[in-house]
Amino acid sequence: AGQPEASYALGLWLAQAGRAKDGLGLLRHACRLNPTERRYAVGLTDLLLLVEEPPADLGDTLLTLYDTPRIDHTRLGPATWRALAQTALGAEALAGQADDGQLLRLLALPLTEAWLSRALIIDATWERLLTSARAAALRSVERGRHPALRTLTALALHGWRSEYCWAETPEETALVEGLTARLVGQAPAARVLGDNAIRLAAVLMYRPLQGALGEGLGQPGEDWGPLTPLFWQQLGDLRRERTLAESIPTLDTPSGEAARAVAALYEENPYPRHVTAHQRTPQRLPGLVRSLLPRLPAGEALPDPSPARVLLAGCGTGQQLLTSA
Repeated sequence: AGQPEASYALGLWLAQAGRAKDGLGLLRHACRLNPTERRYAVGLTDLLLLVEEPPADLGDTLLTLYDTPRIDHTRLGPATWRALAQTALGAEALAGQADDGQLLRLLALPLTEAWLSRALIIDATWERLLTSARAAALRSVERGRHPALRTLTALALHGWRSEYCWAETPEETALVEGLTARLVGQAPAARVLGDNAIRLAAVLMYRPLQGALGEGLGQPGEDWGPLTPLFWQQLGDLRRERTLAESIPTLDTPSGEAARAVAALYEENPYPRHVTAHQRTPQRLPGLVRSLLPRLPAGEALPDPSPARVLLAGCGTGQQLLTSA
């Protein structure tokens, strides 16, 4: 009962034998015994994708996984939206029976905030629901009934990461423009204090921190209180991206108007922005293949070249390369 490594190994074996739900319980037990061991968190995150009906008491487990660095938190999405759907607030929202106050309480749940802060929402139903909740938060700020700053910050972190792809009504556009005008008229230091910090976070749910809105706000590394994660994301990370881009050799210069337009699009919008990726324990190719494809027949021999050369066709955003390298 007190041996996390044994629970982890047996859980993986059960998953590979087609008993994913039994393996899930053992991996959860291993994570509870040693929550800092990333291998357990990676294995549990992957296994959650194979369990069609995860248990109802996953909330604390998911919060622990969202706090674990160097794992792909977006893979926790299906388990997260199922867990939220089992709450009273989630069930009412999914049934279309939630008013603005209930939507704001749904946003303020620790699991919802963690999901928005650490992952990309990839479910269409929950994207529509959370888009409505974002609008409710914006209306609340405009009326002076301020939601918690951490809730607005979570929505703003997701907005940047998803390239602000959620739908926006003309009413929302007008409210955002009005809040932006009020903030731009303030001194830079005043934009991050008191009610202005709330207004700024609300604007950042819809727009990046650039132009007049971001002028004079200083350098990454300064302490902006609860807004610090947003500023690190939109100022610090962006500057590091540009520095790295300048250091990468150019193989060829795009020629032709279409090629230049596509290159500019990818430079500006590397959608989806990677948040985290699984940082797995190094292993040989057969072990990696089996960890990614746990339903392969156990007795089937797999090639084990050294060094391994792998072609990942149509890699898209490169997430799989980052995870497997």
